[in-house]
Amino acid sequence: MLDFLGVYFLGVTIVDQNATLTLALNGSLYQSTPLNNGTLIISRDVAMSYNSVVTGSGIVDLQKSTLTFGLQESAWTGTITIKSIS
Repeated sequence: MLDFLGVYFLGVTIVDQNATLTLALNGSLYQSTPLNNGTLIISRDVAMSYNSVVTGSGIVDLQKSTLTFGLQESAWTGTITIKSIS
């Protein structure tokens, strides 16, 4: 679990399909996050800055949170399954 307050400038990479990262970030993520067929759990609202995106294939589990992408247009580089608890 990555629990952080503020802005996170370092990159985060999910290693493979067996890896799960819970992101509890109050703020912005300034680097793209490769999924590599793993799972990214968003437990707090996260904003991706500028041209940062989630790349590759995998699962993004939003739970009850939101994931906001940057202002620049971007393209998906894989298949992403988005889960949410409403």
